Amino acid sequence: MTNERTAPAAETEAEGSDAGRAPLLHLFVPAAAGIVLAKCVDGMPPLPFALAALAVAAGLLALDFLPRAKAGNWFPILWHCLFPIGVFLLFTSYGAVRLPPSHAELAALPPRWAQVSLRVLAVVPGNAYGQIRGIARVEKAPAIQDHLAGQKVLFVLKGPAELEVGSRFAAKGIVHRRETDAAADSYSAWLERSGVYFELRRVRIEGTVAPPGSIDAFANRARSWMREKLLAGSEKLPEIRALVPAMMLGDKALMSREDKTLFRETGMMHLFAVSGLHVGLVALVVEAMLALAHFGRTRRILAGQAVLLAYVIAIGSPPSAVRAFLMILFFRTGRLWGRPAKGLPSLAASAVAVLLWQPLQLFDVGAQLSYGIVAAILLYGIPLGEFFKKRFTEEDFLPPDDLNPFRRRQKWMTARLWESTGISLAAFAASLPLCVAYFGYLAPVSVLLNLAMIPLALVAAVAAVLSIALSLAGTLPFLGFLDGAAQFVNHASWFTSWIMERLAAAAHNIPLAHFSTSFASPWQGPALAAMVLALMALLNYGKLRHSLFWMLSPIWALGAALALSAAVQALA
Repeated sequence: MTNERTAPAAETEAEGSDAGRAPLLHLFVPAAAGIVLAKCVDGMPPLPFALAALAVAAGLLALDFLPRAKAGNWFPILWHCLFPIGVFLLFTSYGAVRLPPSHAELAALPPRWAQVSLRVLAVVPGNAYGQIRGIARVEKAPAIQDHLAGQKVLFVLKGPAELEVGSRFAAKGIVHRRETDAAADSYSAWLERSGVYFELRRVRIEGTVAPPGSIDAFANRARSWMREKLLAGSEKLPEIRALVPAMMLGDKALMSREDKTLFRETGMMHLFAVSGLHVGLVALVVEAMLALAHFGRTRRILAGQAVLLAYVIAIGSPPSAVRAFLMILFFRTGRLWGRPAKGLPSLAASAVAVLLWQPLQLFDVGAQLSYGIVAAILLYGIPLGEFFKKRFTEEDFLPPDDLNPFRRRQKWMTARLWESTGISLAAFAASLPLCVAYFGYLAPVSVLLNLAMIPLALVAAVAAVLSIALSLAGTLPFLGFLDGAAQFVNHASWFTSWIMERLAAAAHNIPLAHFSTSFASPWQGPALAAMVLALMALLNYGKLRHSLFWMLSPIWALGAALALSAAVQALA
């Protein structure tokens, strides 16, 4: 009897502590450090670091074949020291090869004419002056300007021109190395972090514009179709209706400037970046529909992942959606192989895959926010919510089945509230240093606002997914009536979006709900975020969960660091 009672508790404890058992984190941390070094030192030669990494690997391999060495107590210590050093050296070499050179020395040269072939990566609608702006990749460049080949450029041309993502055209214009902006929250600084170092002005298209390829054409048509379906059904409140496609398709150009300012300054702009929240919700809804169709587990996972891949491609494969797709892919692959499906190992595998695929994303604020927030929730938010439930919830001495319905609902709501509070505090602590560093604002109100906004965003997203599914089924001749049902479902997402905007407006008017601030140096924000995550990991690995002081130590440390930074700036 004793074993039967203690086994579930031990299993639960193992599941809670398993968030810290992610071996790939030991690979990701030195790998990220190596990429950072390669980024900071422009033009670093990769060969010496690759040879040094091979030497470390050869030394570890030689030690592994020595039985006497393995028997010594110093062998595990030596292995845990040399392995991260080898990974650091290897990824420093990899970063030197993969990261595009910044060509900072070209900033002093005057602008010059260039004739290049471009592939469009993003397009901004024309402004009042008839100009079309966008980002493109240089596919061909003249021999005298071969440094432009493969580079991303910001182009400006005079319309009209029919340009879509994936279009190709030959162009002639004036190219120059863009000047970097010291302000981390500026558009110029975002372009620099994204690897857009050059600007092409006074562009003249030569010849015809080649249409996008099949994948890009599918994505453009699918995105336009989904936008049309999500906006169909009513002409009232156009700005409110625009929040839904902005949330599900990442089409923030539909949002008004006032709404962008409102949600950004209250710390809620993350709801409108297609990230793990949205991609994961689409995955859950699709899997639930396949389960209703009596698909088996294996077929349900494979079909659900295929539908999810089509969704990510259809919305233009934004990096945030690709990152979420990879995490869900690793999570579901573990389930198919019968491995324990845990969040942090899947997150670590996704982070390593992204680092190999696009190392420049390590410096993208979206990647830092998404991975940092999810890691904080897994390492700290969920354990903190469990701590709050045990510490502040009254203990019932009756079995759950003997409680009256009101008391059961009360206990359920209280438990969910404490869980949401822990998750919100963890997300706030992880995102705050990055928001101050990159956006120049501090929004304490976001801690409480997230408690209401995230459930509302989930309701709006579920309604949007159902609307798309009904519209897709309504394309069949005998199910055309479902298109009208989709328009009816749209009203639920519009009403939810209206509530979200009203809540954000009310929170925006609270005194000290948000204010402008900044760090003395741009690197301080990411460094402070890394420190907070390290402290959360120590809490997860260690045995410091017995007191409220230690459980809230990341919050205390964050407040002390911000106060110290403000004091240093004031004295300077």
